[in-house]
Amino acid sequence: LNVKTTLFVVCSMSTVHIAHIAHLERLKEKSLPVATLRNGGIGFLIGSVVLVLQWNKARKNKQSWEKFKTEWFRYLMKYPLFLTAFTLMYKFLMLIGRQLVGSRGLHSRTGQRLFGRKLSITISAFCCGFFAQRLSPVFSWNWALYALLRSLLGIARLIIPADLQPYPADLYFLVHGCLPWLITYNISTVPASYVHFFKSCLNVNCAPYSVSYEHNHGQLPNCVTTVHIVNGQACLPSFVHDGIKRYKVCLSFYLKFYVLTSLLGGRLKFVKRVLFQPLQSVLKILGQSVRSSLFLFMGFHFPSRIHCLYRYILLAYHRWWKRDAFAVIACNQMWMFLVASAVVGTLCLRLEPSITKRSDIALFSSWRLLEQYIRKCAKLESYDRDTEHHILGNPNLAALLFALSIALTVYVHLSDKQKLKALERSIMTVFLA
Repeated sequence: LNVKTTLFVVCSMSTVHIAHIAHLERLKEKSLPVATLRNGGIGFLIGSVVLVLQWNKARKNKQSWEKFKTEWFRYLMKYPLFLTAFTLMYKFLMLIGRQLVGSRGLHSRTGQRLFGRKLSITISAFCCGFFAQRLSPVFSWNWALYALLRSLLGIARLIIPADLQPYPADLYFLVHGCLPWLITYNISTVPASYVHFFKSCLNVNCAPYSVSYEHNHGQLPNCVTTVHIVNGQACLPSFVHDGIKRYKVCLSFYLKFYVLTSLLGGRLKFVKRVLFQPLQSVLKILGQSVRSSLFLFMGFHFPSRIHCLYRYILLAYHRWWKRDAFAVIACNQMWMFLVASAVVGTLCLRLEPSITKRSDIALFSSWRLLEQYIRKCAKLESYDRDTEHHILGNPNLAALLFALSIALTVYVHLSDKQKLKALERSIMTVFLA
């Protein structure tokens, strides 16, 4: 009996010792002043980059230049103010909580936080995120919504068993199938930035869409004036000619994109690789650009020309098969367009060899789809500003969405950080360590 009692006491002391050690290790994290100064410096660097980008954009337009001259200081300081305020509040609450609670609320054998302690930290992150966003607004409502979608993905991966989890890329069939409904048949509600993206990256003229698609009479739109870049050109020559021209634009966009992301992601490592392994570096960036531009090009170009094929089939049926030279070719081809887009988009997604990139593409497309649907419900058109809407322009909405996203991200990170995507894990490690 004495031996059993002694063993029980020793085990109890060892488990308490483990929880106490875990508590002391967490107290060794970066102190409040060090973390605040570090994150404020990172915010200043981000603000400087944004300032340069805004300057480059504003100098091309006189009206934008006048606005830039009055708001340049805000562009520079809002990011360090946001990160400093969030870090200061979050670290202060964490420090107070650790001093008051100590090693209580930790698992006796592993030292991990129990649900009550994780919940209190999550609520603290929510409050800090809300007040930091209200103090220095960094995120618009749509970008805060994107952050919330990414955090909800982490929650889903945490709650749902691994063998039952739906992979985001598998849901891309529905997402890519619904995109043309908003982009083509509701072009008047697509944000101006998205229209500019189509113009600059895909060489698409969206102006005829509002006349040819946004109607209820079911008449098949004229593909020559709608989807052909060169008016008057036959369908097959236009498909080849426009495809080559459009692919060049996509390839140019992704070459610039991957060079820029390589420089920002690992400047010294990328420069060293270019200097010592120039051929391998060029081939790697070229391969990434070719695959990504193929996905973007084929995912848009092929479904957009389904009208040409459909018109040819209908003409062949009525003119050649039924010998009816006076038949009116009138139909509603929207569902065919959506199904073709879903099938082609799913197949094109397989061109991306990285499973992580497939997931990111599906998540980004889902966000864009949800954003456009919300704008449509709010009765906003392309050049209407979200800030002028009584709900979407309310600063509390963006603050609430961001606070929810950071709170959910913190909770998943405390429970099992491997359930988060790499970007969220990096943010948690860099800014909240």
